[in-house]
Amino acid sequence: MLPAAAPEPPDRPDQPKIPALLLLAAQRRTDVAFDCQVTHYREGEEPSRSRCIVNRNNEVASFGFGTISGVTGSLEDGTRLYGLEEARLASPQGEWSRYQRSITGDLIVRDVSKSRTAVSDVRSIGMLPNGMCQLFTPIGLLEELERFMDSGPVEFKEVSRDGRPIVEALFPERRRRIVWHFDANDAGLITRVEDWSGDTLTSAAQVDYRVFNGSALPVKVAYLDGAERVRRVSEVEYRDVNSPDIPESLTPSHIGFLVGSVVSVRTGTSREDLVWAGDRLVTRAEFADLKQRGLIEDDPQLVAWLARARARGPVDVQAEGKGTAERFGKPATDPLIVPTPDASWRHRITPLLNAPDEADEWTRYVEQFISRYRLDDDQAARCRLFLQQARERRRQYLVSRRERLEALRQRTYRTAGDARLGREELSLLLRPLDDLFGELKARLERVPTRKQREAVEQSGVAERPNR
Repeated sequence: MLPAAAPEPPDRPDQPKIPALLLLAAQRRTDVAFDCQVTHYREGEEPSRSRCIVNRNNEVASFGFGTISGVTGSLEDGTRLYGLEEARLASPQGEWSRYQRSITGDLIVRDVSKSRTAVSDVRSIGMLPNGMCQLFTPIGLLEELERFMDSGPVEFKEVSRDGRPIVEALFPERRRRIVWHFDANDAGLITRVEDWSGDTLTSAAQVDYRVFNGSALPVKVAYLDGAERVRRVSEVEYRDVNSPDIPESLTPSHIGFLVGSVVSVRTGTSREDLVWAGDRLVTRAEFADLKQRGLIEDDPQLVAWLARARARGPVDVQAEGKGTAERFGKPATDPLIVPTPDASWRHRITPLLNAPDEADEWTRYVEQFISRYRLDDDQAARCRLFLQQARERRRQYLVSRRERLEALRQRTYRTAGDARLGREELSLLLRPLDDLFGELKARLERVPTRKQREAVEQSGVAERPNR
């Protein structure tokens, strides 16, 4: 049975109504089943990965491949072990070559659509700024909006900017302003949210979506600070979206837990750490009894991992100034290879700084357009005028962003996570240029006459000019 849409809040004469676009965002369906892998990039850290399965009953199973400083398990006496084994063992080129799966994870066997905060990035529907933008499920978004409205006077405003709908919530007493940007072609799909204090941006989140089997799902979530610097990025890869292969009832085996893995099971408000016995979850005592009676054994991968972890010993996570080898107790025979930060994308910045008015790609596009439609001299002159105007706007934009571009070029990228965040920041910084190029192409499309278009169609030259 599909979950019901989030109810509309009751009308209150002393408060303004929540704008329709926000209600649409809060009422988007969450009955999407999928299997996904999320790669997390954080400042100062190597990338980490997690896997998540969501079925049509809104049950979730998930585990993480760990981070270089993440807890990966514990010894029998409760001593915590830290994750050399899960520290993105990678080639010098930065690609994952192998990594040990986590020996702990989560299995949520309740209807997570009733959760207030998002179970994970991929389950978020609406966002509100709250510590770098909190992700909410639909019902949680409505509750948080209600809480904001109860905390003081609020004024809502719906506007359009460059053809994209925007909703603003202004809190005059606190001089706080929250801005939601929506997709122009999908009502209620939030693409960006900003938190402002007066005229100063304090934080923002940007979301890119793709449609999978009829469902628009986030493929990238970027978290920005007030200087528009990207601090975190989560990228999501999906498979089996709304597929019958997604099980109706989740078990730890579906997410890849090994026999002997500890699984944190949450039902309602209760939580219990159980052990996966291959066909069922049992308590630690029951699992120990099964092992003592010779009825079950830990998976060999876990046995090997724990042996290496014991040899390595516990880790002092408070130790400062120590190298990776010392901090994680790495034996000399157990090399740790972490991704090499790839900041090769910085070569794109130099020409933007040196010649902000140059746009060879745009020039080629315009000249190919003129040739394709065999435009006359007057038409060609109009097209080149459009190009000149667009290049001037491009120049003005790049000059206004010169300091940020220079900072990106000069910044030191110590980890693969740092380099990936820098690349994302450059991509977001240059996105307005893509929009400007799109506007230029739209203006060009209005130049050819109907007869010129028909001639191109009849000649079979259906392709557009190359970008």
